[in-house]
Amino acid sequence: MQSYPRHCSRSFMYLLAACINLALFVFNATPAHAAVTIVRKSGQCKLQKTRFRDRDRKKKIHVVNLGKTITFKCEFYYGEFIRKSTIYANAHVHNTTKKALHYRYNVVFFDKDKNLVGCESHGSFGSKGLAAGEKTQTGSCLIECPEHIIKTVTSYQITIYISDEPIGKPSK
Repeated sequence: MQSYPRHCSRSFMYLLAACINLALFVFNATPAHAAVTIVRKSGQCKLQKTRFRDRDRKKKIHVVNLGKTITFKCEFYYGEFIRKSTIYANAHVHNTTKKALHYRYNVVFFDKDKNLVGCESHGSFGSKGLAAGEKTQTGSCLIECPEHIIKTVTSYQITIYISDEPIGKPSK
């Protein structure tokens, strides 16, 4: 459905939108939303199967560290969860600042052809976020997937959003 007036062409509307954006930039208009820091990391990984009681469990976990204001130690492996093959993509989260912050942790796994195998997302709860100096974990970042598909994982991508305001809060 067209949302612009019938007498205006689509290209005219794009030009008008670009002019408005330029004017806002030139006149240094303040944004109607909180600043969001984006932290990204991607790399190669081969998920290994392990269980909680395995003695060599720590050797089988692929660990990824990232972040500065809020640090994330992400742990990737697979195993069974309630009799289902599951990718574990949990993260240990630490707010290293002196103020509460909100975060959203997003992780995606791909096969060698860059096809999506699975994804999961987890974030801070409530309106207060993660308190200054507080630690938590994303123990529920679980991706149920057939084991033969899990074995095709060759890479991951992580995107984290960090803000003073709850992530996804509508602009005013």
